[in-house]
Amino acid sequence: LKGLRSFARQGSEQFSRIKTKLENVTELLRMKLSDREMTYNRFLGAAEQVNLSVLNNLRDLVSRLKSAGTIDVDYIQNRLMEIDAKSNPTQADLEQQETLHSRLKLRQEQTDQAETLLTQNEKALTEMEKISAAIAQWHTDGRFTQIDFETAIARLQELAAQAHEYNP
Repeated sequence: LKGLRSFARQGSEQFSRIKTKLENVTELLRMKLSDREMTYNRFLGAAEQVNLSVLNNLRDLVSRLKSAGTIDVDYIQNRLMEIDAKSNPTQADLEQQETLHSRLKLRQEQTDQAETLLTQNEKALTEMEKISAAIAQWHTDGRFTQIDFETAIARLQELAAQAHEYNP
């Protein structure tokens, strides 16, 4: 889609990255805990929620890009220049000008929303990295506490809720 490739490219990269990050969290959890432990399952469930939130945002991103992609900016700008070049525009010209500006505004709103979705996903990806680092630092010799796990699980659940809260 003309003018929207960078959004699509970033979304595609996020799709790959969130899968990798979830796999990493899963592997680290397996290294630190038994998959039969409740904490393991709760933690993994929270990480999966973050994963699904990112995927939902990417689905929304595709919709917004499809919508914005049908608005031909070059055509609109050419029509606006033609109307602006008229020394005595008609009422129909003025109405068309207003409609064309409205279409450009709609496209900008869609791309702004796409940018917000991508930004939320970047935040989620960063938090998944932080969680991975925290898991890697946990000791399996009893020196970590249930509070450490509860804090991390709560953070993941909060992140999952926030990652998909932008729904205009």
